[in-house]
Amino acid sequence: MSRKSDELEKLNENIQELKRKDRELFHRILDKLNFQELFSQLNEPDEIKDTLSSLVKPTTVDSNESDINVSNNLRDFWNRLIEREEELLNRITSVQATSVVEGTYFHQWADHKDDFDDLIYSLRARAFLANLIYKIIKQQQD
Repeated sequence: MSRKSDELEKLNENIQELKRKDRELFHRILDKLNFQELFSQLNEPDEIKDTLSSLVKPTTVDSNESDINVSNNLRDFWNRLIEREEELLNRITSVQATSVVEGTYFHQWADHKDDFDDLIYSLRARAFLANLIYKIIKQQQD
């Protein structure tokens, strides 16, 4: 029984090592991209550029260089966008029809509009990232 347990543990260690290498290779590909140049040429509102720029960070806090590295966890960044989208959707969909009909909904229109804008910016940022990742992977395959 101990032998089987040892084999299982070794397999799990191998799986974890392969996952680590996979993440490392993916981030090495992303690190080769010049995100500052890519984002500056992006034909999107500044809010989307700002959202995407939060994915990358300077090499060091005190660095004067323009080099940037992709944050270590793209999935965390993606999940934070999704969580924010869910929060916005909950606020947007909690509107009562009567408040719209009576016009009270529009008393705070600026706040509601901001929620809609933030949701759209987040969705567009994720769509851009999905397309970017697709192109990177496709390019590696070709």
